[in-house]
Parts: sequence; C-alpha cells; structure tokens
Amino acid sequence: MRTQWIEGIALACLLLAPGCIEANDGSWIQFNMKSVLPPCKVIMQYNLPQETNKACTGDLQQDRFLYHYELWATFRQSAMARLLDFTVQQNLFADEQVELEKKKVLTSNGEVFKIAYTQTYYEMSKEDQATHWYRMERHESATLAVTSFSPTMYDPSKADQLAEGFYLGSHIRLPLPHNGVYYGAVDGKAAFGGTPWGGGAITLMETLGDLDSMMVTIDSMVVGEAGRPTAKPTSKSTVFLTGVAYQDARGVISVDAISPLDASVQARFNIYTELGDEEYF
Repeated sequence: MRTQWIEGIALACLLLAPGCIEANDGSWIQFNMKSVLPPCKVIMQYNLPQETNKACTGDLQQDRFLYHYELWATFRQSAMARLLDFTVQQNLFADEQVELEKKKVLTSNGEVFKIAYTQTYYEMSKEDQATHWYRMERHESATLAVTSFSPTMYDPSKADQLAEGFYLGSHIRLPLPHNGVYYGAVDGKAAFGGTPWGGGAITLMETLGDLDSMMVTIDSMVVGEAGRPTAKPTSKSTVFLTGVAYQDARGVISVDAISPLDASVQARFNIYTELGDEEYF
C-alpha cells in the first residue's frame, strides 16, 4: 500500500506539475589551494613556453587576460571532461576600480558600477574615501582570488559594458563581486586580522561519481576560439596540478593534487557527488 501511495504521488507530480520533477542535482567541489599563483607568474617563475602574441610582462593587471587555468577530470581511466575554466588573480586593483567608476561602465547585468554598491567613490566624504581606499589596498595585496576568467575586460558587442566572465572584485563583500564569479581564495591570511583564509567551492551540473583523477592545466586559448578543442587539453597546455581520486567517505571523492613543476604547490579537491541522494550538511 505504501509503495502504491508513493507511486501515486510521483505520477501526479509528473502529470500535473512538470516543475516538481527533480532535476539532476550535479556535484559540489570544495577546494583548497596552496601556493597557487596567477598563471603568468607561474609561467615566468618556471620559464614555461609562451605564445608569441601572449607574452607575460610581470604586470599582474595586464597579464590576467593572457592565460588561465582549466580544471579537467578523467573517468574510468578512459574518458576526459573539461569541468571549468578559471583563473587566480588579485582580488582587485584600486586604481582600476576608481577609473572604471569614472567611466560609468556597466556591469554584465546592466547596472552602473559603483565601488560601494550604492555610492560612488567621489560621492563619499574625504574620510570615507580614505577608509575605502585603505580597504581596497589591503585586499589588493593580501587576497589571491580564484575567479572566473575573461580574455577581455569589455563585452565585444558593447563598448561600455563589462564582459560576463571579467572579474571585478569587492573589498566590502568578497564572495559577491561587482562582476564575474568568485569561487574562493588561495590559502593565505585574511586582509584584516591575519587569520587563516582560503578555500572555496564550485557547483557543477555534472554528476562525478565515476571520477578517478583530476588535472589543472595552464592554457592560452579559450573554448570557442578557432582551433580550440573542448574535449581535451591542447598541445600547448601545461599540466600544473594533477592527482588521483580516492573514496574519502560515503558519496565523497577526494583528490590530493601536486604540481609537477613544484611539489610545494598543492590543491585538495573534495567532490560531493549525487547531491540529490546524499545528506552531507
């Protein structure tokens, strides 16, 4: 009787309310990264090959558009999937934020960019300007954010609107940037107080229960660019982190990744699979 009752509810849901059908809940990846630097700093530090038209200069503000990281997974030692492109960069550049605000640029969702969300820098009192500038400078130097990547600052079709993937960090609410996506931060110390800081999370639509290894590469080409395959790294990709998966707990797969360039550069990924069937939190 109980089985018939449950089946009846499921059938009613299916026939009367399509929206109540439970979708694939995907996977949740919690990560910590140790000593991971912006891609161009890695390239220059280890003298890695560079594209002729994408030469790193050492200027973090300009170099962030050249190279990025890509996260890959292998399944049953045969199939490979690209999970995410991302980058590591300073959380913000104070001079840039003031300049963008002067230009009255629009964020990717069409809102006018304001440093303090509801107030521009030049609408503030001198005291408030000094406070915000101090906080921006601290975040600029202290926080390496793990973020979305964009090869351009502006949307190619809209000269005054920021590109969707371009990351414009916040010194007020770190997980809620003005533009782009904040995934987390490289392990370090908080901008204020010096307490340990770092880690982050990524939510994916894919269910990763068959995952057996993960890899992070440094890449110059973005998906959609001519000649850029999506199913595997390119011949110009540099393997930056790699590790084998193991079952850590019921429904949790972990990967301890180490860089072949430098064993002190490490990352740990905890993959929570089949979120619709597991109770983790």
